[in-house]
Amino acid sequence: MGWPVTRKRTKSSKSQELTFKPDRKILRQPYMRKIITVEGVTITFPDKTDNPNVRVVDLEDGRKQFVVETDRVMEDSIVAPKAGVIS
Repeated sequence: MGWPVTRKRTKSSKSQELTFKPDRKILRQPYMRKIITVEGVTITFPDKTDNPNVRVVDLEDGRKQFVVETDRVMEDSIVAPKAGVIS
């Protein structure tokens, strides 16, 4: 059964616009959390509830500290700024 057949069945069953909240127990993959700071730092990481490898520590005056624990760094590179973005 190919994609067009499945798409046609979905449309005919009137469930193509159906949305639902993913269940972590079924999918077995954590949601991805994305944090962007006022300093322009973007952090994207798996939002694990058990044994997280990224901790957010509350500091004084509402500031935050991000602690990342890893077995190995996979990439550490310089990324060119996007055109038209001034930092």
